[in-house]
Amino acid sequence: MPAFCQCGFFSESLGKCVNVNVIVPQNTTSNIGIAAMQSEKKLFPVIYLLHGLSDDHTIWMRRTALELFAASYEYIIVMPDGGRSFYRNKASGEKYKDFITADLPKFIESTFPASNKREERFICGLSMGGYGALALAFEMPERYGKAAAFSSVADIQYFLRNLSDVERRAIFGEREDLTGSEDDLFYLAEKVLNSPFRPEVFMACGTEDFLYESNKKFRMHLDKLNFPYTYIETPGVHNWVFWNEQIQNALKFFLPEGKKSSK
Repeated sequence: MPAFCQCGFFSESLGKCVNVNVIVPQNTTSNIGIAAMQSEKKLFPVIYLLHGLSDDHTIWMRRTALELFAASYEYIIVMPDGGRSFYRNKASGEKYKDFITADLPKFIESTFPASNKREERFICGLSMGGYGALALAFEMPERYGKAAAFSSVADIQYFLRNLSDVERRAIFGEREDLTGSEDDLFYLAEKVLNSPFRPEVFMACGTEDFLYESNKKFRMHLDKLNFPYTYIETPGVHNWVFWNEQIQNALKFFLPEGKKSSK
């Protein structure tokens, strides 16, 4: 069974102490009910796993069997608290994008046996976290080799109706239309095509999810751009039954191509 660590550290970008949960591979021989793991790796691939709008850094451990699933792989899985930020540098001043992309990797890579290679650094999330994972991977493709997103807020302009005017302004400023901006996944997907790097993308959404049509619209946009991606669509709503299933698919997706058939 992997080790589970609960950490607190100071974020320069946020100007405060923050909490993060981390799953770390552990060499074991006698853990009952779990296959023994003896790894010779010195550094492990890292998954930055983001939560949704109403949750925090504890939710993946509380709502899924992530720790059990992780025992079959050799990943460090990092679960930060992103608040209700959409993982952006908020207009109100809190720099959550900088926290996730700079402070957090710096802490993880200096504290744990974590790889700093692009091809071994991944980002993943659900709902708001799915939006964050895709946005950050598209904005910084030189940092993230792969991104996975479940039930994503794929169309941020459509989702704004779910936020109060006060919260919208705190995150995105006075803008009422984010179409074509740095906060728009449709724009970011087009922009990353001009980069020498392009993250591999996995998406999943339930057909009864209230965000299904937004995800369908975004997939059609990727098709128009000839942007390759992997997509899973099954019956399901916006809940943890669906996400508990899809995190297992993401763990397989993050494997190197030659190893996917062995898991």
